[in-house]
Amino acid sequence: SKTIMEGNRCFLVDRDVATVSNQIDLLVKMDWLAALVPIFSEWGPNFICECKYHNKRFDGDWIDQLVALLVSQHANVGILITKHSASMKGRASSVATKLQLFAVQNKVILLFSRDELRKSAQEGRTLREIINRYIEAKNGIPIVLQE
Repeated sequence: SKTIMEGNRCFLVDRDVATVSNQIDLLVKMDWLAALVPIFSEWGPNFICECKYHNKRFDGDWIDQLVALLVSQHANVGILITKHSASMKGRASSVATKLQLFAVQNKVILLFSRDELRKSAQEGRTLREIINRYIEAKNGIPIVLQE
């Protein structure tokens, strides 16, 4: 995932950034070229990218943890890259609702599968996919991964 983010000249990537309470997989800072992409002005100086490649589906708790990281780092956007789609059992069925509620509070979480981002990178459209996913999330249409 670091390679995918570094492939975009808009971003500077720091890996495994330690905080007081957590470790951030990727702290992605906006390079000066990001100023040429108007929508990035809404993102702030950086965003967080968390990679969860577990063999189980993720749930709403992962969304809560990522939002807590966003708050602690004064970031508005987080990207969650996963191996599997969200669990739709129990409390986890609220993933889409959580994404919408946090987006209204200007804490936008973008979900991508690892394979989806790899394909986008190979086709040279990663930046476009990230921007489109952000616009959809801000418009109340969160993309919850499907398998």
